[in-house]
Order: sequence, then structure tokens, then C-alpha cells
Amino acid sequence: MAKIRESIPKGFIWTFLIFLCAFGFAAWLFFVQDGPEIATILSLVVGVIALIANPTNSRTSVWVALASALVLVALGTLGYVSYEHNRSLNVTHSVKIGEPTSGTDERVTSELLKDQSTPVSLIAPQPRRELTISFGITNAPSSNGMQDCRTDPETGIELTLDSQPSPIKLDSHEKTTIAVHGALDIRGVITMRANKGCRMQVYVDSAELHN
Repeated sequence: MAKIRESIPKGFIWTFLIFLCAFGFAAWLFFVQDGPEIATILSLVVGVIALIANPTNSRTSVWVALASALVLVALGTLGYVSYEHNRSLNVTHSVKIGEPTSGTDERVTSELLKDQSTPVSLIAPQPRRELTISFGITNAPSSNGMQDCRTDPETGIELTLDSQPSPIKLDSHEKTTIAVHGALDIRGVITMRANKGCRMQVYVDSAELHN
């Protein structure tokens, strides 16, 4: 360790840390509005100052510090970008069921009878290959005092998405994974399966986009 410490030029560590902080901050700026321009100027300014402030015989260590910091920040940035483009996305609150209400883009869960259908849609924040989703099924408020169909084994839904034309039968809270092939606008239809006279409501229990 002593030999390694002696072989490192004086001031190298501080120069390396300065570059590391500068390039790290510059990399972060690339992900905010107007960040790339600021990041480029910041990197150039720090590099020029470091070269001017150091005597000629130590400029080699400055270049080594600069290259080392740049490589580390580049690797870290690539790792972050890879994570950001592959992480799972919880989109439970982004899935909309039912027809749009008047004057707004929001959807509301509707009362469904046997064989009735309602649209389902999702605007994905980022493209992902697959969607894992489940729905909850409960008695509609208007069914108070009538039969309880919530626990009936016949009660369920059929989910059909544009990317999956074959209906998928689901019970309440049952999860299914569907290929959506990176689509950002995901649309489909839910069809109610229940005994005659049952009045049901459907809501999104969970939804996650992932690769």
C-alpha cells in the first residue's frame, strides 16, 4: 500500500475527486431539461481550470484523473440508463376501466351484468414487453339486499387485449401476464362472467409493466 501511495502523484486524489463530482453532476444534468448544454459547459470549464491551475510537470496526472473519473461516471451512467429502461413499472393507478365520464379523461368502474363488456386502457409511461395484471370483482352498490355473487365460483371476467386477441379467463385477484410488445397505448375489453341477475363492479387490483 505504501508503494502504491508513493507512486500516486501529489494532488491526484483531489483532482480525481473534483473531476468525479463534476462529471457526476454533469451526467445527472443530462436527465433534466436543458441539462445537456449545462453539463457540456461545466465539464469543459472544470477541465480547463484543472489544467491551468496545475504546473506542467503534473498535467499528466490531471489527464489520468480526468480519464479515470470520466470512465467511472460513464459506467455509472450506463448502469443507471440500463436500470431505468428495464425496471418494473407499477401502473396500477394508470389502468382505466369503463367509459369516459363527461368532460374528463378519467374512467369509472361501471356496473356489469352477465356478458356485459367495458373497455380497459393503459397509457404506459415507458415501453415494456409484458404486463402482469389482476382485477378485483365485487358486488355493485345497487345489488344491496340481493344475492351475493362475489364468492360465486361462476363469477369472473374475460380479458381481451389488442395484443392478445384470445380471451383470458380470470377470477377475482387472479394475476395474468400478457405480452404487450413495448406498446405505449394498451387497450382491450373486459367481459363479465356471472350468473343471471348478478350486478358486479370490477376494479384494478394490481398492474405492473416489465421486461
